Amino acid sequence: MLDRADACGADQTTPAGVLPAIEQLRDRPVYLDLEANLPSAITAQWYWWPDADSIAVRRGLPTRDRAVAHELGHMMLGHEGVAVPLNRWAPNADTSAFAWTLRRRRSRVEWDHIEWEAEQFAALLCYELRRRAGYRRATRPGVLADAFG
Repeated sequence: MLDRADACGADQTTPAGVLPAIEQLRDRPVYLDLEANLPSAITAQWYWWPDADSIAVRRGLPTRDRAVAHELGHMMLGHEGVAVPLNRWAPNADTSAFAWTLRRRRSRVEWDHIEWEAEQFAALLCYELRRRAGYRRATRPGVLADAFG
């Protein structure tokens, strides 16, 4: 089920809750599907339409906040979303529509860097949202990385 970001019922302490601000910054609506039927290799995906964005998160994913934050990272860092023509997209599209993402022509090094950037953005966003929500144990990104080398 696709919802407009401002209608999905998320509060501002979750990544979904900041979608209205992202819509305003990007001057286009963002749709969110937290029950998407994605292939097992894809946990979430950002789709770019000519006049909107959508984020699909695989049904039953326990880390959906982190997945939404990761896709927001791609969006806000200027990465390329999967361009899907409006007349071809459907909520229950078969998985061949998503297979294109696995065949993109990028070097592994470039792909890893793009994913690393999106993960860093997600870590910072989730940290900041937890901190603002009053969680005392919100761990600053990098603390665990420093601890484990």
